Amino acid sequence: MRRWISVLTAVLVASVLAPPAQAKPKAPQQNPAAVTLQRAEVFFRTNDEDKDHDTRVKIVVTDQNGTEAAVVEDTFGHFDDNSDNGPFPMRINPIPKDVINAGMTTMVIDPNGNDTWKFNLRVGLFFSDGTRIGTDRDGLELSEGDTTKRWAIADYPGEYQRMDFSWIAQPDTLTDSVRDGYARRIPALLWESCVQPDNTGRGEGSASHVASSAALLKLIEDPTGRAEMARALGTDPPLMADPTGLYRRCLDRLAPGWRPPPTGARDQLSTHPGWRRVISDLMRIPAHAGKPGTDAVTFCRTDGSDTEDWDITMSLAMRAWGQVRTVPHSVLFGLEDPGSHPAKMAELAKEVAARLWLQGAGAAVDEVVCNISGVDVPETENHTLMIRSTRFLHNELLPPTQIPAHRPKYMVEYNRDSNPDNGSNGLRGYLRDLTAQWLREDFKEYNARPYARYQMIGLLNLYDFALDQAMRQDAKKVLDFLALKHAATSQDNQRVAPYRRKLVEQSPYLFQGSTTDSMFEAWVGGLPQPVRPAAGAGSFSGEMALAATASYRPPNWMADLQLDTRHRDYLQYFNGRNQHEVAYGGKDFTITGGGRRTPCPYPGPGGVCVGAGNDEGTMQPTVLIPRQLRTDTANTTDNPKYFDNVRLQSSWGKHISCVERNIACGEKLIVPDRVVRDSLDCRITLSQPGQPLEIGLRFDRSCSPEPGLSYTGDCFFAYGKQIALATGLPEMAYLVTHSCEPGSSDADRKKWFEAFVEYMAIQGNPRSEWDRCEGPNQYWIKVHTKQPPADRIDLTGVTEGRPVTAHATMCTDEPGFELIINGQGGFPGAGALSGDLTLTGGRYPVSRVSLATTPDRTSAAGEQIALTATIHDTDNRVPTGKVAFLDGARVISEQPVTVAADGTVSAKMLTIRGLQLGARRVTAVYSGDAVFTGAAVTETHTVRPNLAYAQELMQVGKQLWDQGDRQGGYVRVAAAIELIRALATADPAHRQQMAEWLANPAANYLGELGRHGEAVEFVTESTALYDQLLREKPGDRGLLDGLIGALWEAVAIHTRTGDTAKAEAARQRLYQLGVFTGRWIMTQSNGYVVTLEMTGDRTGALGGSGTYNGVAGEIRDGRRTVDRVEFVIHWIDGAIGKYTGQRGADGKWSGDSVRLTGEPITATWTAIQP
Repeated sequence: MRRWISVLTAVLVASVLAPPAQAKPKAPQQNPAAVTLQRAEVFFRTNDEDKDHDTRVKIVVTDQNGTEAAVVEDTFGHFDDNSDNGPFPMRINPIPKDVINAGMTTMVIDPNGNDTWKFNLRVGLFFSDGTRIGTDRDGLELSEGDTTKRWAIADYPGEYQRMDFSWIAQPDTLTDSVRDGYARRIPALLWESCVQPDNTGRGEGSASHVASSAALLKLIEDPTGRAEMARALGTDPPLMADPTGLYRRCLDRLAPGWRPPPTGARDQLSTHPGWRRVISDLMRIPAHAGKPGTDAVTFCRTDGSDTEDWDITMSLAMRAWGQVRTVPHSVLFGLEDPGSHPAKMAELAKEVAARLWLQGAGAAVDEVVCNISGVDVPETENHTLMIRSTRFLHNELLPPTQIPAHRPKYMVEYNRDSNPDNGSNGLRGYLRDLTAQWLREDFKEYNARPYARYQMIGLLNLYDFALDQAMRQDAKKVLDFLALKHAATSQDNQRVAPYRRKLVEQSPYLFQGSTTDSMFEAWVGGLPQPVRPAAGAGSFSGEMALAATASYRPPNWMADLQLDTRHRDYLQYFNGRNQHEVAYGGKDFTITGGGRRTPCPYPGPGGVCVGAGNDEGTMQPTVLIPRQLRTDTANTTDNPKYFDNVRLQSSWGKHISCVERNIACGEKLIVPDRVVRDSLDCRITLSQPGQPLEIGLRFDRSCSPEPGLSYTGDCFFAYGKQIALATGLPEMAYLVTHSCEPGSSDADRKKWFEAFVEYMAIQGNPRSEWDRCEGPNQYWIKVHTKQPPADRIDLTGVTEGRPVTAHATMCTDEPGFELIINGQGGFPGAGALSGDLTLTGGRYPVSRVSLATTPDRTSAAGEQIALTATIHDTDNRVPTGKVAFLDGARVISEQPVTVAADGTVSAKMLTIRGLQLGARRVTAVYSGDAVFTGAAVTETHTVRPNLAYAQELMQVGKQLWDQGDRQGGYVRVAAAIELIRALATADPAHRQQMAEWLANPAANYLGELGRHGEAVEFVTESTALYDQLLREKPGDRGLLDGLIGALWEAVAIHTRTGDTAKAEAARQRLYQLGVFTGRWIMTQSNGYVVTLEMTGDRTGALGGSGTYNGVAGEIRDGRRTVDRVEFVIHWIDGAIGKYTGQRGADGKWSGDSVRLTGEPITATWTAIQP
């Protein structure tokens, strides 16, 4: 039986999207200058297992849309061991290279009996520009039991191996972060949607592509997102790097008309093609397939297929479905046959359910992969979360799916109880208990590497899509907990933290692709470098895109904590798994790292740790991360490493619990050469060469390293000292920081720095002691020093301070490093979080802001709107500062906070002429002050169209135009067009007014301004609208007159642009309408026959010439309407005649004439077109 037909059909066809039957599928439209496929071939190198002569082979290359680009099918004959076969030509479709990139190669064999074939494959695709891309794979094997392979196709210039954030400002305030929130989503979504090479329907990369494509379309459908996309790519050259135009062409395919139209122009955005592709990509996922959970366990599970870790694929595909299900049916399926849409949606849901088949109640295998010799092998918590959250959401959002007749192994194993009620089946209780446990104890895989994104996928799915509101809130609390960890232990989204699970993931990078770092960069921003981070497998794009698909955002006060130096100065502990995670956040820096070597997360009997990556928890260097600003000389591509930072690194011990306020300790003090500018004003080295290091460092705008990032806005000092007591003894080092005032003079900062170093060298001069432990070569060391008072910037003459002891010991079961303060040692943190910060706030009061609009929530266009932001504090204190008001991503005003007589604290702005038309996303961001943290709130205000205001704008526009202010005049006219367009959409009665204004004055003005393309669009739309109205009301005199005026305008515009064919076509329509223009033969009752050559324009003016019996005359002072005409002919012989006429009900023209010179002579006339 030939199986390749059914296999390829499943790959290439999405039945719910099948277009109407047609004779032959057409290649996508392409620019004639596009680079297209010219030739394709396939070559095989058979290795040590031959191919039988009757084994049939089919290879299909499909583009991004699933369209066949190249195909070959044959038995090709017998391929001997170790033989070369080919190349064999493939039948091609000349599709553009852009569209084939991110496509797929599918290979299917159909052996006649048993046949195992081992081979290398070369599929070459050759293009019109001489380039080649394709699929080159070695070491392949297919057999009667494994007949199909798929590979993604990708070949892009180097710039597309990175994402460009350089066009987005590094935020300095909460307002900056909120303003650019949409912009930060764009680079990752574009890369995953348009460049991501893995779109095979299998695996994380492919599912990320689908979810990102859906989110990209949602962003474009949002007016703010669309405006930000236009800001990124709508100019020439674009702000965001797109050297070959790849992103813009991709957007043109997914969302034609994605660029916002000029004011007043017709909006031709359609995301229907993009949603068709999203659904098609979802259908690439095989139904009822895949193995959820851990891919390989010795003696239990074997990996190697392309459907491993299937819960990841299903979880990310659930993100796509969660977005698809809210799209209007007319956008998903098109405008035709709306009655069929509910059935199509039900069928689509059924197909998606078959692919996201985890459903019903939890099964034991969700938590225990298998049992080996009586020992349970636990599933990892991230797999369990993805499995059970997918079940939960399937039960809520999708219909049940049945186990098919062939009973797939893993579907049978996982779907044992199909009960879809999340309450009675236990899923709701399980997930709520699990999230509560994480809030008490942290994750087993705390700060997980490389699996943090898997934790986030499950949590974000529950937060974004769960219908159960309690479940959503539980997910939010855990997300907030992870956000707090990140905010507290990072600086500018650079972070060092102890983690589980894989020791091989240990690295010196401060910005990690396999952690949540890149997600918070997408949500909050702040990273000084790289502004062009890498994309693709093992980089940042997957996590950034996941964040960009989510509606979750960290609480405003946490974002404020990351950005506003006034609200920092905290000491925070995270110790739910006894991992000794700690950070001190100074005004301009963070000290973080250290940790404890915790047991493995999944211990077996007797605590034995088995399994790949089931490793002990890590310890990290303790790193000083200063706040840094981007500069033109900063590195734009490389990830920051702690090798470039001051740090304390330790080579022994099981814990480094050695961070407190403004102090840290460890074994070795390491100070890179370029951490500050190489100057005595910035770096004071007290130690002699070859001696243990003692150094003072100054971090401020005067000491920024050159070239590189800037410390502008910073002001703090650091002092480090290395202690080496005797040969053979372990060393000890400590680091002390001290903050100053960044707005002060350079002279003051220099003086304070020198006083700080002197204080530490004299007042903090350490006293050391040590002793031997019972074991060989084991010691304890204590170094007693003093910290300066934090509230005294200038330490000149200061002697007081806080005694601190840095303690290193090898004499306990857990050797390591700690600080002893006030006689208290050990790690003071308890539980999942403790210290200065909680999930609801920190040392600074958390304010809340509300936003009201007057009129409330809706207004008419042109109507003045008052925006009032009220700042709330539960203790009735009085916040100060400012509020920024934003319309979308645009700051429209910044107003001071004032206090009313009743104590209400608020800021208010008045718009002069209201907001732009439609549903507006209005945001108020409170800046905070020295006491209160910042806050933000967004509300929707709808501006409805207003005919009176449209008429006012039109009148003012015409007046300004006539007065010579052509630009200002057209701006008002365009605004009036936009309003009348909205009114006509809501009420067809306004269409005639719209048709009139489109032609005159709008098209006329655009032509005068040289904007000919827009003028043509407007006049074409006007004539089409008049035609439609006349079909509805045939013979209406007012509509006919309007159409004639629009056609005259079309003649003028096409003549101006040099399009003579279109100008003549408009004239011909005028003739067909019987308009008194062109050539007419007038027969008078007095016997004269006059030939008229009439000219005219949109205003109704008539001109031209006439002749009779060889006498010529000039037509002057002519006027016409749709059914009346009046003109004067000045004959060359001195006679002057006046002619008036009208068109009768039969469409014929007739009238009267009178001679105005000499004796009056009257006559009647009739006229016909020759």
